[in-house]
Amino acid sequence: MMRMEDNIMKQRSIKTLLSDMETLKKNFLNTKVYFPYMEKNMLGKKSKTTPPFYINKGFNIKFIFNQPITEKHIRNNNEVSGWINQNFIVRLYALLDFYKVTNKIDQSLDGWKEVDLLRRLRNIFAHTSGKFNSRNKEHNRLGNELVSYFNIHEMIPNKFPIPIDKVCIPIYDGCVRYIHQKYNFN
Repeated sequence: MMRMEDNIMKQRSIKTLLSDMETLKKNFLNTKVYFPYMEKNMLGKKSKTTPPFYINKGFNIKFIFNQPITEKHIRNNNEVSGWINQNFIVRLYALLDFYKVTNKIDQSLDGWKEVDLLRRLRNIFAHTSGKFNSRNKEHNRLGNELVSYFNIHEMIPNKFPIPIDKVCIPIYDGCVRYIHQKYNFN
């Protein structure tokens, strides 16, 4: 039986974890708004407005470029954008790992799938180049699972599908649900 002091400490710890996660999410969004994924239709344009996903989160920025956008600009921007998404995954997992949420994933709890996908993505992003390798069975299995689970219609060749709106934030939300259930935290 858990002592009252232990339960109070556990509740404080979970509250701190959720607060740390919220800070991570806020910093992620604050960073990503400046490096949103850029579509090919931006070629030749000299300005860009914030995508609706960010506007709905309270960010409304207009970017003015000193020259028309080239394929190189798009490629460089999207590389940074993907790198930021990967780092969010790694840092989110690090928080859950630090608070020992990921020691054993309870598949009977809502959000367990997101925690599992987070763990598997983190292992690839933290221990490899982070690039999708179509010859790697685990990469293919994970990529296909992400596409199926998050209902992703477009894949970027040679990249794990981790768009902010369809994967990163839903993984975060699933982790929050999992923590609330695992620790009976309201």
